[in-house]
Amino acid sequence: MKENLAHIEDGRIGESIIRQYFISKGIKLFQIDWMTHEDGEYRLNEVKYQEIFEPPPFYGHGLPKWQIKDRLDFFTRKRIVPFFYVVEKSDYKKKERYHLIWSQSLITLEMGKHVDTWGEDPRRVYDIRSFNRTYFAKRTP
Repeated sequence: MKENLAHIEDGRIGESIIRQYFISKGIKLFQIDWMTHEDGEYRLNEVKYQEIFEPPPFYGHGLPKWQIKDRLDFFTRKRIVPFFYVVEKSDYKKKERYHLIWSQSLITLEMGKHVDTWGEDPRRVYDIRSFNRTYFAKRTP
C-alpha cells in the first residue's frame, strides 16, 4: 500500500513539474477529469462532488462558466462530447447506502433550462430535471 501511494505521489510531482513547464511556454492547459470510451465513442467527463443548488429558480448542479466554454470549444474542434457528472454531497432524497450521481451531456444541458450565478465564483446551474440519476452502491469498510 505504501509503495502504491509513493507512486501516486511521484506522479503528482511529475504532473506539477510538467504543468509549470507548459505554463512557462505559454501553452494553454486543459485538465480533463476522465476520458472514457463508451459505445464506440470517446467522451470527455467533468466530475464534481458538490451540494445541490436550491431554488429559486430550481434544484440543480453547475459548473464554472469558463469550464463550460473550454469543453464546448473542445467539442466543436474535436467532436468529443463533454459530459458532466456530479456526485451529490447532500442527497435531498437520502439513500444512505448509495452515492447519488447525476449525469448528462453538456450539449443536452446547454439546450435545457439553466441559470447563471454571479459573484466570486460565477457558475451556470442546470435544472436537475435535465440530468440522468443513478444510485451507486457505497463500499462498506
